Amino acid sequence: MCTIDLVTGRLHRIDRPGAGAVPVATVPGGTGAGALTWTPDGTLLVGYGADPRVLVGDAIRAASIAKFNPASGRLTPFVGGLSAANGLAVAANGAVLSQNDAYPYVSRAFANPGISRIPVRNPGAPQSLVTFSGRDVSRPLTD
Repeated sequence: MCTIDLVTGRLHRIDRPGAGAVPVATVPGGTGAGALTWTPDGTLLVGYGADPRVLVGDAIRAASIAKFNPASGRLTPFVGGLSAANGLAVAANGAVLSQNDAYPYVSRAFANPGISRIPVRNPGAPQSLVTFSGRDVSRPLTD
């Protein structure tokens, strides 16, 4: 199991219940790590930039996603220039990976709320699919 520390940006491995957390990597910048999800190939996506910078989200786009390879212990950049990356999931709230693994779909909050998709083959070119405004931001979704 892995955990992430929002304040220090450290990724930890926990080998068994009751075992201590072992630091295995630190996100660039060392703060704001707040999202983890496993991918089908066994790597771990780590979202970071979930710190006070999210309040100006789209203005500075300081959030990113990195990939952690547990076998090698390497944390490598994956996607940058996001408004926030504090919620990731392969098939749940925050983000979802497309059935063909070509796009993670991610929700955006705070500035410019909506939904984007990120082409895995070109992660530097996220695409905005839906932008919510006015009452849409707080109105519950219905079928």
